[in-house]
Amino acid sequence: MTFRDLQDMVAFGEGKQIEFKQKLPDWNKLLREVVAFANTEGGTVLIGVDDDGGLSGVKDPREIEEAITLNLNKWVRPEVVYKLSVIPITRKRAVVAIQVRRSKTKPHYVRENPETNDGIALIRIADNSAKASKEIIQLLKYEGREQNMKVEYGEKERILMKYLETHQHITVTKFADLAIIPRNVASRTLVHLVKANVLRIQPNVETDDVFLPMEA
Repeated sequence: MTFRDLQDMVAFGEGKQIEFKQKLPDWNKLLREVVAFANTEGGTVLIGVDDDGGLSGVKDPREIEEAITLNLNKWVRPEVVYKLSVIPITRKRAVVAIQVRRSKTKPHYVRENPETNDGIALIRIADNSAKASKEIIQLLKYEGREQNMKVEYGEKERILMKYLETHQHITVTKFADLAIIPRNVASRTLVHLVKANVLRIQPNVETDDVFLPMEA
C-alpha cells in the first residue's frame, strides 16, 4: 500500500470495510476486528490513524507487524488471508495496515484458549464488529455451497409466512412463540428458509437478528 493509497482510503472514513486505530489496541480487540472482516466482506484495519482520519502513525511499526503475525497465528482459527503493510508518515512514525480478504473458509474464530478450538465468531455490521449469532454461524458455514433447496411448507412455515404478510420481520424467539415450537426448531427453520432464498437475515449489534422476506 502506498501513501497515496492510504490517503484515499482514509478519505472515506470508517465503515463496514475499514477501521481506524490511533494506537495498537488490546490484542483480543484487534483480532476480533480481523476475524469480523474475514467473516464478512473483507476490510482493512489501519493502526496509527486517528478517529477523525488524522495520520498520527505509531512508533516501532516493524515490531508491531511481527507481533500481529504471531498473534494471528496463535489465536485465530482457521487462518485468515491477510497482507501487512507499513506506510511511513515521518522518519520515526508509520501507519500499519492489515488488509484482510473476504474468506472462502468461513467461519473464523478468535480462540479463547490456544490449547482448544473453542472461540468466538464475529461479523462486521456497519462500522462495528459484533459476535455472530448461532444462525449467522450456520449461514457462514453454508456460504459458497449454495444450491437449489426445496422448501416443504408445513404448519409452522404457513404460520410464519402468514405473519410476514402483515409484519416486516420476525426473530427466532418470536417465531418460536408464535408457532409454539422449540427455539432450536425455529432457528433451523428460519436458517433453512434463508438458504432457500425465501428469507434473508439482517444481523444487529444490540438486538436479536431479524428475518425478512427476500423482496422486503
